Amino acid sequence: MHRRRSSGAKHHQDGKAGKKVTGGREVHSPRGTAQIRRGLVLWGFSLAVTLTGCTMSAAGPAPSDHPSQVLPTPGPPHLPVSQITRGGQAESQAAGTWPDTGSLRGEAATPDPLGGLTDAVLSRVKDSGVLVPILMYHSISHNPGNRLCVDPATFAQQMEWLTQNGYTAVTLADLLKAWTGREVLPAKPVVITFDDGYKDVMTAAYPVLKKLGLRATVFVITGSVGKPNYVSWEDLESGEREGIFDVESHTVHHLNLASLPKPLAIQELRTSKVAIEERLHKPVYALCYPAGSYDPAVEKDAEETGYLVAVTTRPGPASLSQGRYALHRLRISGGERLTNFAAALRSLDIKTATGPGVAGRVTQP
Repeated sequence: MHRRRSSGAKHHQDGKAGKKVTGGREVHSPRGTAQIRRGLVLWGFSLAVTLTGCTMSAAGPAPSDHPSQVLPTPGPPHLPVSQITRGGQAESQAAGTWPDTGSLRGEAATPDPLGGLTDAVLSRVKDSGVLVPILMYHSISHNPGNRLCVDPATFAQQMEWLTQNGYTAVTLADLLKAWTGREVLPAKPVVITFDDGYKDVMTAAYPVLKKLGLRATVFVITGSVGKPNYVSWEDLESGEREGIFDVESHTVHHLNLASLPKPLAIQELRTSKVAIEERLHKPVYALCYPAGSYDPAVEKDAEETGYLVAVTTRPGPASLSQGRYALHRLRISGGERLTNFAAALRSLDIKTATGPGVAGRVTQP
């Protein structure tokens, strides 16, 4: 089976997993190849039977950029194949709409928390040049030497600095609403995101966020939810119920989407989305690319499977000019001095603006 990405296509991949960085060049490691092969096997197997769990390696609580430390192997989803094939419920969500899951369960209809946002509406938005910082965290744990692990005390200081300096935590849905003129962003908006869904997001980050009244987006690898070192569905339900977490998708197995055949990439995107929606009874509209790997074909896959926005690991503040499926983020590394953290955000103050329609405007069809 051939990879679908042409040699001339634009492609981006983070250095976090599946490759080494040598002399300024990115070189795929044997682990990356093995990961893709494992995904292909799971894909073929799922055509006949329901996917089942597998054992996760005890590689530690957080991923690392260092070749000697790898991301714990996530398990496959606990969803029957019937839920991810075309013509099913997942296919109905691909148009960017939220199904009436309340009536499906015999309950009252669930209001649409996205306020009727659809891909058709968002496609008419014009960029206004406003920049919004999207902070990228992974593990909140004491693990010196691993730059993806931010010490809990350091994280608390950073969150306190945000509140003391007038920043308001918003979600990606808030950005989408602002871009369509349906909502006005606060004076200093910031989006706080966590990749992978490590357990310490609940044990270390959640108490700080709740104390300060901040909200964060948690991108979970659905095949790893409930595994050792990862959050449980109960954790995510609690975070959503309290209004602290906005749980979104980081796919099922954290595979390199740009290197996968289209059917497998679609399955990774759709299965994760459906799993979160069915368990948490909420629409999933945002995607975080595993290892920052994406290309135009992957962006199209994300759109086709019903995502309205996606974030990357490309450095810098987010702007609509980057495209809804390629928003940049500010990586917050372990060992970051508070002065550096503050300087990075202050440098954006002059470029952010407030007022009606500041994040974008909608043109007439």
